[in-house]
Amino acid sequence: SQQYPEDSSSSRKKEGNRRKSLVACVPLLLLLALLPSACLARTTLSSGESLNAPHSLHTGNYVFTMQNDCNLVLYDRDRAVWSTRTHGQGQQCRATMQSDGNFVVYDNRNRALWASGTHRPTSGFYILILQADRNVVIYHAGRATWATGTHVFGTGVTIVPQNNANATAVSTP
Repeated sequence: SQQYPEDSSSSRKKEGNRRKSLVACVPLLLLLALLPSACLARTTLSSGESLNAPHSLHTGNYVFTMQNDCNLVLYDRDRAVWSTRTHGQGQQCRATMQSDGNFVVYDNRNRALWASGTHRPTSGFYILILQADRNVVIYHAGRATWATGTHVFGTGVTIVPQNNANATAVSTP
């Protein structure tokens, strides 16, 4: 079979189609790049994990965020409902759920700016949860050891971790 050279109009048409396809794919690729972060919104911090500024925990309309100004704030939509009142006290801060049960806001020089005051003499598995009822709670062995006290009633399900890091769902009235 003999091959014939492609005419220039056919070649230009194919190149134009390729560009259109590429332009159409760019928004889709951007959406796919953003999708994992939206789908993987975190609601917990386990022992040894930190929330670095400007990152957040999210559930529904509630956001628990370590701000760049070193203030750890719980928001209900755009309204602050609780904070550590540590704004402006440091730089590059992080909130750490320690293995001794204490939840602490540290600055970049490792100075503690705020603490939950829940440290225990022995280490173990502790978990901080931003719950569906707007409360932020630290659990150890299935029992609450600290909370922001910002819960609202009738909001759905709260997850209560058990000793083995499994969880039980509890309906809230």
